[in-house]
Amino acid sequence: MRELFKGLLPVLHNVASVHRVLEFVRLCTSFNCNSIIITRPTGAAAQQGIPEAFKIALKEGTSIVVLGELKDVLDVVKIEKLYLLTAEEEGEPLENIIEEAADLLKSGNKIGVAVQGQDLPFLPREKQLGTCVKVLEKRTPATSLCTIFLWELSKKLT
Repeated sequence: MRELFKGLLPVLHNVASVHRVLEFVRLCTSFNCNSIIITRPTGAAAQQGIPEAFKIALKEGTSIVVLGELKDVLDVVKIEKLYLLTAEEEGEPLENIIEEAADLLKSGNKIGVAVQGQDLPFLPREKQLGTCVKVLEKRTPATSLCTIFLWELSKKLT
């Protein structure tokens, strides 16, 4: 599975909770993602969560990149497309996006899949960076949104 997700870069954006950081990293390593990006960590997430996340990632053979802003993912990592996973907000339905994401990965492209680390919507300027994907109709934790996306994507890739 690690080879299937070679170009996939899960992104946890704007996180302040140690628990959310560790939960996200465990999720991504369970799907054998090669790399994980964390943008704009603050407070306890930055001070305690990031060091703990590095330990988990090292044990699993996954790399972690920490960047200041979501825009940096596009500027530094050079991805083909960024998907912003949401619930309760407007966006492309998940089923419309999964096929596109799978095709991009099969073609050797890099894609980013971002979730909010706090219970806030993406800011309008952040939404302009990528494609909003409506995963569910009701308010749902970020890690759950990412789990659904990764599961559906893994089914398309296998």
